Amino acid sequence: DELTEGRHPNASELTDGRIEVVRAELNRRLNLDGTLVRAFPVGVPNDERGQGGSVRIRLHTVVSALAGGESDPGEPAPSAVAIALESDGGNTARVGPGVGRVKFPNGGTMNIVQDAADPQPRLDVLTQDALTVFGGRITEPVTFRTETNYGAYLDRHELVVLDGRDPEGSRPLAIVAGAGAPPSIIRWDGTTQRDHTFAEHDQLHYLLRVWNADGRMDVTRARTLTLTRTEVHGVDFNQIAEKITGQDNTERRSIPVNGTRVRMEGTMPPGSRLALDGREVAADAGGRFIAEEILPDGLHEKRLVVVDGAKLAADMEAGRMPVAGGGGPASGGSGVMGVPLAIEVDGDDSFFVGIADLTVGQNDLSGPGAFLVNDPRFDNDVFTQGRLAFYLRERLGGGRGQFTAHLDTREEELENIFKNLDNKDPRRLFRRLDADRYHHNYGDGSTVTPDVDTQGRFYGRLDWDQSRLMWGNYATGLTGTEFAEFNRTLYGGLLNYRSTAATDDAESRVQATAFASEAETAFSHEEFLGTGGSLYYLRYRDVVQGSEKIFVEIRDRDSDRVTDRRTLLRGRDYEFDDLQGRVILSRPLLQIADQISPSIIKDEPLDGNRARLIVDYEYLPVQTADADWLYGGRAKAWVVDELAVGGTYVDESRAGQDYQMVAGDVTIRGGAGTYIRGEYAETEATQASTALFSDDGGFTFRAMDATPLTVDRTGEAMSAEARLDLADFTSADVELTGWYKDRDAGFSTARLGTGQEVTSYGGELRWHTRVFSVSGRWASA
Repeated sequence: DELTEGRHPNASELTDGRIEVVRAELNRRLNLDGTLVRAFPVGVPNDERGQGGSVRIRLHTVVSALAGGESDPGEPAPSAVAIALESDGGNTARVGPGVGRVKFPNGGTMNIVQDAADPQPRLDVLTQDALTVFGGRITEPVTFRTETNYGAYLDRHELVVLDGRDPEGSRPLAIVAGAGAPPSIIRWDGTTQRDHTFAEHDQLHYLLRVWNADGRMDVTRARTLTLTRTEVHGVDFNQIAEKITGQDNTERRSIPVNGTRVRMEGTMPPGSRLALDGREVAADAGGRFIAEEILPDGLHEKRLVVVDGAKLAADMEAGRMPVAGGGGPASGGSGVMGVPLAIEVDGDDSFFVGIADLTVGQNDLSGPGAFLVNDPRFDNDVFTQGRLAFYLRERLGGGRGQFTAHLDTREEELENIFKNLDNKDPRRLFRRLDADRYHHNYGDGSTVTPDVDTQGRFYGRLDWDQSRLMWGNYATGLTGTEFAEFNRTLYGGLLNYRSTAATDDAESRVQATAFASEAETAFSHEEFLGTGGSLYYLRYRDVVQGSEKIFVEIRDRDSDRVTDRRTLLRGRDYEFDDLQGRVILSRPLLQIADQISPSIIKDEPLDGNRARLIVDYEYLPVQTADADWLYGGRAKAWVVDELAVGGTYVDESRAGQDYQMVAGDVTIRGGAGTYIRGEYAETEATQASTALFSDDGGFTFRAMDATPLTVDRTGEAMSAEARLDLADFTSADVELTGWYKDRDAGFSTARLGTGQEVTSYGGELRWHTRVFSVSGRWASA
């Protein structure tokens, strides 16, 4: 009788152990296999379950439902039943769609919100910039901080550490693997999978790989560690956590994430720290925190651990995660409190807001104000003006897709209200004055998310899986080749298709991009030689907001061949002032990136490959010509995992001379570091309005191509490159590379339009053993 309503006779002392006893007794009485009945405490009264409570299910209803009999009207008839046990000290919250609140046992609260915003998967890893080495070994373990918000979709993970001379990852130095989503802290003790001697000034790369249960993989971009003999002191891991929180550094993504974003925010108890499912939740000095997860539709069981801050830091530093019971202290020691959560996610979501204004009036003017007679509102006739604005977002296909639309006609004469939808918004200029001040201050924890990016009055976007169809602002993103790059930010239509089928290397098997735009801005390509500093100025000042794309390239000293290229992210790797055209890097950029060879005999004082900062951006010219259409696209298909073919086409109509580019490429891949790649391209006219080079940080510039835009020019370019890494097939550490490139004087892309004919070829050899290392290169240009 005492269990009829799921109550324990001694509710004030209800612990995990007693809950387990009740669950086992219910399974015994119902003659079940032990998997259909669960028990957990109730955190708040039943009449408050909309704010985090749990529904109590009467025992006779459970028995009737499982036996196939009739249940009380309004009672559920589940196949798997949760028995809610009431406890005075319970800490469980069952949160449904909307907003739920959890109160921590020793103070503090947490709000759980099902956020209707578009879920953006995040994956990143970060650690200190430098490591101390002595005697060829790393002196102390390395702590890596990870960031992800879609752990519910992940089955396993790997932290990979690479030699700086092996960016392709053919021979990983170390792999730290684990099951499930990556924990917030991963430690590497410095041991390697093979004999390796660490030397001062060497560099290491590290990245994070994750897989889902179907074997699909996501990979982050590689980050860099510098080795030094100077002892590294004062590593601020709180600062590292702040840098990585909310950031995404994914390079290749093939895991489908079709869920709902759930935000957990609040204030933790004084002097405490918080962890969710083994991942620490970062908080500010006042104890305020925010965490985010993307969850599939349905019910999800989560566990919060609230613990004394010093104890949690020590446990996580040692690779341990405290485990707490529901409502009682953990086995790991006193002061550790577990808070079980049952979060229910409802994927059905739609949001609409709109406004319609209509003004009808008549004005009669005479006297000094008669000069306003040219204004239609003051011509003594009845005038009608109106405005229509709306924002719509609708989830489709159970989370697989989403439709977003926005329209703002501005106030116009009623008969012209839909005739100027392609007009640009001149007020975007003033938003660049100070983006942090151009919004309302609501006095709470609200954040402003610019979900609509458009210069015009209409915006539309349809997302489905990894593909997108849209009208608005976008980056063309035609990259990944040497002779067929076209990377501009435009306003118009875009189709970006990515097949759900992927290769073993996490690339979509079929990729296609098509775009069309009426370009009213000018494009500039600028290259800066590393100065050893962080401040660089662009040639033009009025930069279109969000149009900059910044890279760092490492180029061969003799042949100018690109040996490495890294994309920089705004807010993490650099700060940018649109109005002044100013770039501030988070780390100084040196002129020399690495040595040509380890020989002590040098043929130049600065012997090494050159580092360049590359900036592509759109700007508003003083005189804007009539806009002409620009369109193009690229397609690439992996026929098998080892063979890919691609093609690119661009056509830009403009005053003076039209630009056209046609290109094709083939890739044969034999392993992580073994491939053969060939390209062929033809161009007509000059691509970039300006292509400039600066060796002093932007104080002076010179043209990379002195050929006037009005001069007729055509050209061809072709290249072949092959690389063999024996580590892909054997245990030998041998690399062979060869290349041939030929470019006509008339060939033009933003990066390669020099107006000179160029032919280069060469080869490299690297052979490393435990006893000796041999390297050699030969190049002609």
